[in-house]
Amino acid sequence: MDSFLSTNNKNSVASKKVVFMNWLIDGSTLHSLDSKIIVSCIDRVSKYALDKKFCTSLFWELDSSEEFQPIYDKLLESKLFRFTKSELYNTFKTVGLIYIKFLTEQKNAPKVEAPKFTPRKISEADVLRHKIKKMQPTSQIWEKAENIEQSEQIVQSEQAEDLLQAEQTGQKEQAEEKPTELIKLNELVELVEKAELVEKVKKVEKVEKAELPKIAKKIPKQIPKKIPSQVYSDTDIKTFTEATLEQIILEYCKISEHFTLDELLAYEQERTGEIHTRRMAELAAAMLIRTDKTVYIIDSLLHFDCAFIDYEIKKFILTTAHNKRYLLLKAFDNFENFPECGKPWNLFLLESYCRRFSKMFCIKEQAINSNNLGVVAFCDSNLDYIDIMADAVFEKNVPLQASEVNKFLFKSGYIKKPKTSSVEDIIMRARKLHG
Repeated sequence: MDSFLSTNNKNSVASKKVVFMNWLIDGSTLHSLDSKIIVSCIDRVSKYALDKKFCTSLFWELDSSEEFQPIYDKLLESKLFRFTKSELYNTFKTVGLIYIKFLTEQKNAPKVEAPKFTPRKISEADVLRHKIKKMQPTSQIWEKAENIEQSEQIVQSEQAEDLLQAEQTGQKEQAEEKPTELIKLNELVELVEKAELVEKVKKVEKVEKAELPKIAKKIPKQIPKKIPSQVYSDTDIKTFTEATLEQIILEYCKISEHFTLDELLAYEQERTGEIHTRRMAELAAAMLIRTDKTVYIIDSLLHFDCAFIDYEIKKFILTTAHNKRYLLLKAFDNFENFPECGKPWNLFLLESYCRRFSKMFCIKEQAINSNNLGVVAFCDSNLDYIDIMADAVFEKNVPLQASEVNKFLFKSGYIKKPKTSSVEDIIMRARKLHG
């Protein structure tokens, strides 16, 4: 029972969330994201920022945009955040701006008392939700459990302390449970079962990891002497290889301001004796600007008027794709209205811009490629790439057979090879759209 009790800090955070959600519902800002997605994004990025030392407190505990703005800017500049959590990063571009506007308006608004809630008894659903959270299952399972609730119930389970105090003082009648429990218990039970399965898998993995020390002895414990080992801290990198490749790119940028991937790979081989083509291509896309099929350049050689460029992209998508929140990269066939940036506009430059600089758009694709495959999508779109391909199949009335779907996606510019392993999932989602 104790784990349900709220501290003053938790109550403050809960109240801030409710004020924020009411502000969203009141239409204080124009956006197309669901309020629960916005709140979830802030929760997840806040925890990430705290873990990575971008800030010293949760976003909900910040009182002004002046405190939040520098953290927001640092997160958008973080290559690690952008590359390892691309979906969350792209959503946060928009959500962060919404939260800045909220903090600014709240600072200038007259202070009001935090909303009060009628406490209620802890129900079976509360116990199940708590069991899921205590087990620390995968984030997807917990997010689903949270999303089952209605927005006004987000903080109710944290009010159990009031209930206990009321019972102890004999005022039990004031704490009668309201008929607001809208959660489907069978769904929560299913989530608990999934969480227990996750816990079992973790225990098995823990046993297997006991064998890892024997393997670990064969892995180099430090970066070769040719590569400086103090450039990145342990919290900033995933593996030794990734740190090495990032440092190679940074080194080579000091040697040349524009170069090809082959030149970068040759330098890697010269410095380390190894070549990692796919990983180097991914990091080059995340750290450099691609101006054509083979050439990459450093950021300082170009200048982007982001507001102007985003406006032109938005106009092109809305004109070409009508009500859609995405458009094939290959569909951008006219750049005459795009502002000058230092290099002629083409699909490769547009892709780099959307991937790294745009505040409104992002690139969604199967993998990094040199064929301009993928789509330009609004950052606030909650569609993944399979959803987008399924939607395209549905819109074009493609027959829902694997051969026909593969053929359409390949010819249109969604996939690199004539077949994709995701075809059955795409067909299933397209079939749901057909109803």
